Amino acid sequence: MIEIEGVNEIRGGCEIDALNDHRIVMMGVIGALSARESVTIINWEGISKSWPTFIWDLERLGAEVRILNSP
Repeated sequence: MIEIEGVNEIRGGCEIDALNDHRIVMMGVIGALSARESVTIINWEGISKSWPTFIWDLERLGAEVRILNSP
């Protein structure tokens, strides 16, 4: 069993190493979308395993995404 207590505000301003795991990328994006500051996700390329257009679909929905490096 796990219980999560929510917070009023997610600060952001951090870096998440997704370890090329698409699940960690999606979790990081969910947090980043409501964070006060930007969140940097490194080793995000693993998203292609389950949703190759995920990042670009986020942009089409209005999220501001900056790809800082590319493999």
